[in-house]
Amino acid sequence: MPYVANGSVVKNRSIWRLSIFTEVFWRVVNLIHAFFQSMISSDFSDNYGKKRGGKAGKRIGGLGGGG
Repeated sequence: MPYVANGSVVKNRSIWRLSIFTEVFWRVVNLIHAFFQSMISSDFSDNYGKKRGGKAGKRIGGLGGGG
């Protein structure tokens, strides 16, 4: 996924960046939280993985021509 670094668009981020540790930490924390939340709350487990948004079925953005 492209991102902006120092004012220019870069194709990939380096895997050896310092922020990788905090990103992995928060991913693990969120995974553990979702696991226990789904065990406790049936509403959470029923809605887990479903897309959130106000308008169902309406596509915003994405690829393709608009006309």
